[in-house]
Amino acid sequence: LPKHSINFAIGVKAVHAYASSDLWTQTQRFAAKLWVIAGLTLMLSAFLPFKGKGVLILPTILLLALLPRLYAKYRYEKSIGDKASK
Repeated sequence: LPKHSINFAIGVKAVHAYASSDLWTQTQRFAAKLWVIAGLTLMLSAFLPFKGKGVLILPTILLLALLPRLYAKYRYEKSIGDKASK
């Protein structure tokens, strides 16, 4: 995903990520790392007892949905702050 240019079809669709190509790239790279970690976590959850899977799967999916958007917002606000201080 970091290799794609800004588009509305592929990648994390965080509003703040569309502000610049640098923010887009940073957000996509962060999300890619997060997806790899989450994938490994979900694969390892196959070895847990049945009750343990629900405790692990739902928070993992929620983090995959929320963390890239929060990261994009954080980086956007940081870049705005950096420009204002110059």
